[in-house]
Amino acid sequence: MREFMASAQFKNDLGERMQSDYLEASKHILKIFSAMQVSDVQPQHIARYLRIERASASVRANREIAFLGSAFLFGIECGLAASNPCRQVRRNKEKPRSRCPSWADIDGLYTVVAKAGPTPNRASKPCGIGSWKTG
Repeated sequence: MREFMASAQFKNDLGERMQSDYLEASKHILKIFSAMQVSDVQPQHIARYLRIERASASVRANREIAFLGSAFLFGIECGLAASNPCRQVRRNKEKPRSRCPSWADIDGLYTVVAKAGPTPNRASKPCGIGSWKTG
């Protein structure tokens, strides 16, 4: 896992937010798996982590296992792991967000983005927002 986080793939291919999320996920993962060898991690350990160790944060646990799965894929590519046990375990069920933003929410977001101005990743008219307004 540490090799993955120190790799060019991690530093160059992942956005700043994803790197931050993965760093936070690694703290929880390492509490449980740090004493284990990569080859010793089995699907049942992943399932236990999801269902028991992190039962109180089931959605977050899904994200942590996604990180661990990425680390295993990196390990496979580098010859450090033979398989990815995360792929053999069902993730926790997640409820989709049910809140629909109001027009006031959308207008507020547009105002914030418009004030921020253009960036390399955002055109001067953010995502075309505003062009749909008919008056």
